[in-house]
Amino acid sequence: MDSENWRMGETITQKINDALLRHSIFLPLWSKDYFDSRHWTNDEINAAYNLHRKNYLKIVPFYIEPEFTAPPLYQSLISSSLFGLTENAARHELRLKLQPYADKPLRTMPLPTKHVQFPRPLGTSLPFITTGHHNKSELLEAASNQAGKVLLPQIHGVPNVYALEDIAKQLSLLSRSYNSEPPLAILEKVLHLWRDLDLAEEIAKNNPAQLIDIYVMKSRAFGIQSYATMDLGDSKTAFSSAIAMKAYSDKAGHSDLTAWAIGTQAMINRFDKQDRKALEIAAEGFKSSVSGIALARLHCQAALSWAELGDFQKTMSSLTESENLVGTRPSNLNESDGIFFFSPAKYHYYAGNSLMRFAPDYANHAEQETRLALKMFEEGDEDTKSISDELIAAIHLATSIFHQGRIDEILDTLQPVLTASREFRTSWHLWWLQRLGYSLEKSEHFNSSEVTEKILNAIRGFEADTKTEKNHLNSNIYARLE
Repeated sequence: MDSENWRMGETITQKINDALLRHSIFLPLWSKDYFDSRHWTNDEINAAYNLHRKNYLKIVPFYIEPEFTAPPLYQSLISSSLFGLTENAARHELRLKLQPYADKPLRTMPLPTKHVQFPRPLGTSLPFITTGHHNKSELLEAASNQAGKVLLPQIHGVPNVYALEDIAKQLSLLSRSYNSEPPLAILEKVLHLWRDLDLAEEIAKNNPAQLIDIYVMKSRAFGIQSYATMDLGDSKTAFSSAIAMKAYSDKAGHSDLTAWAIGTQAMINRFDKQDRKALEIAAEGFKSSVSGIALARLHCQAALSWAELGDFQKTMSSLTESENLVGTRPSNLNESDGIFFFSPAKYHYYAGNSLMRFAPDYANHAEQETRLALKMFEEGDEDTKSISDELIAAIHLATSIFHQGRIDEILDTLQPVLTASREFRTSWHLWWLQRLGYSLEKSEHFNSSEVTEKILNAIRGFEADTKTEKNHLNSNIYARLE
């Protein structure tokens, strides 16, 4: 596998399926490690054995380790040993054992037609395979192209057999691991799923019930992609991905995902300083049948935009609406994992963020809400923690401290952000740090102090170290804050 040439959009599931369906004889090299449940070879033999029992594939195993016996399920297979043989002797043994099958055709593997069933030959614990060969620009371009496909009249592909349960579980794992993995790694992983998802949709085009499941999966995939590209500073691709997410959630009739997509579109417009547009988008979500935590998140997005526009009453009204909903379960299917879950910690994080805009009058309230959010993030379970949000909350805390005049505390408060690994830094961290820097520069009380200069130098150092060629925040954000 190390020498395999992986193309964008391919997964190990697809590689195994393609190889097994393309050949009629399978030669596994058995050892103790081969059957280790942590290795993809264990899933490979399960898939192969499923095809072997249906006479689509012949398994001819060879032992390469002494004093080892295969698990009972596979002991009925006629096997040989290559252990201790010279290269020539091993070649002879291979030819000898394969000769009986040379002229015996097997049944042809049928492809799904009208009534689509996706047999699940692969296991559920397949690891993600990433090559590390794709740079940020390539991944963002691939994400942009994938989101653009939704606007095309037809998605083309070659039908094949897919284990949809595996894809669904991988998406669930991605949505949870988003809170603890760098956005670039998440983007590469979600891009590896698109080929399977696009072809699965093509296969199931005459099966409405199965299409619903695929639409939900594609909506979630676009949601993860939208977050990742936004964190990497590409708001254009993030917005098109959020539009694609809504297109598929609408097809599936999934109100929670539709509200999540609308909230994400509002968030991206807010990032681009289009708060009126963000509120217009949020209003579309309020007209839908959404309820529960998806609606709580949407109200928080509206609160932030009202706060940016200086409307305190509407900000507090939106926060109150969100607080009343934040502990409820999703209204539609299961959207309670990872980035699709809106936790109480996230509510307090948004509340502190919103109240911070009404400093200095509400700076103390903002500090209290943000400290509570950080405490809840720290004490919460792994699925609801978020490295990125914790770092942003640290910047919010430093900002609320600044508005209360405690400038000597700012640099220590920012240390988790300033010392964060570069791969975990996102466009939001840069965005908020630059806002804090702008406030410091414009402050009549602090702009000439030695402490202020140290803080500004730290922010400038973070900015210089974080910039990349594909980050649209390379231009000075201070001009946009005037």
